Amino acid sequence: MKVYRIAKPKRAADLSGLGAFLYGGRWNRQGSTKVLYTASSPSLAILEKIVHVNLATMPRDMCLITIEVPDKAGLISVSEKDLPKGWSDTPGPDELKEVGEKWVSEGKTLLLRVPSAASPHEVDFLINPSHREMARVRVVEVESAQVFARLAEKAKGKKTR
Repeated sequence: MKVYRIAKPKRAADLSGLGAFLYGGRWNRQGSTKVLYTASSPSLAILEKIVHVNLATMPRDMCLITIEVPDKAGLISVSEKDLPKGWSDTPGPDELKEVGEKWVSEGKTLLLRVPSAASPHEVDFLINPSHREMARVRVVEVESAQVFARLAEKAKGKKTR
């Protein structure tokens, strides 16, 4: 299975989950747990990045990283119906962080499949970088995500055609 993320070129090969550890996320607390956030499609990865940044100041050299995860990797799914009210709000409720951190600490599966807060009809995949199957996860492609240069221009009021 392939999953996707957006990152700066110098972080393209980093699958450690350090960014989520340092800054926290919807499914983990800052300074508590390493998690690698990925999306189920390139367009969702782009959308997930867009909702978290100021487009006018975003670096233009962002990369789309394609990550291959073993097809038979262990997976737990979280359904939207099982989530608390306001789960997609910003910031997300603390209950989500508890779910994510419990999942990492139990170490039962490599992947946690969750609904995307940016596009609830799509799914994101969290990867547990401390899981035993992590050695089989690899970056298979890094390419320029040129859309960010265009979006930055648009955010500054410039025409992009």
